[in-house]
Amino acid sequence: QLLIGSFANAASDIEYGWRLGNNKSVNFDTKVVLSQFDLIQYPQYDEISYMNGRNFSILHVDFVLKRHMGYYILQVYIPSSMLVILSWVSFFIHREATADRVNIGVMTFLSLTTLSFDIRNYTAAVPYLTALDWFVMMTHAFLLASLLQFSFVHYFTKFGYGEPLTYFTDSL
Repeated sequence: QLLIGSFANAASDIEYGWRLGNNKSVNFDTKVVLSQFDLIQYPQYDEISYMNGRNFSILHVDFVLKRHMGYYILQVYIPSSMLVILSWVSFFIHREATADRVNIGVMTFLSLTTLSFDIRNYTAAVPYLTALDWFVMMTHAFLLASLLQFSFVHYFTKFGYGEPLTYFTDSL
């Protein structure tokens, strides 16, 4: 959105208008492209806005952009999904290989955390959660669930029900 106007002079003093009329005055060179967006349309109009008891003349242009999804699919969605699938490998490792299972779980969680910080550096800072934020939070939840599953299985098979208790008797 681009607003052009004078807020020192009222509309009775200065009235702005597009030289060629609405939707004809702003043009773009077709050779100029944005790396992550397509410019869909750019409606333009002039308006009179009422503020602080006075009317002001304003030229108004809205830029409607469409984001390219290829970058996010290759840089965010596929690596995050692969990390979740990699965390499932720990389900097939023998329960006695505790260090291996913990290493896989922790390394995938830390890798996804690093990736999510990198994602935040390349996305716009907005005060609300986006679909990308929800996706990253859900992948974190799946990785955390994988770690918790290992913890519960390890505890209940090692100490709860899996192995018999050994009693020592004094033979003195």
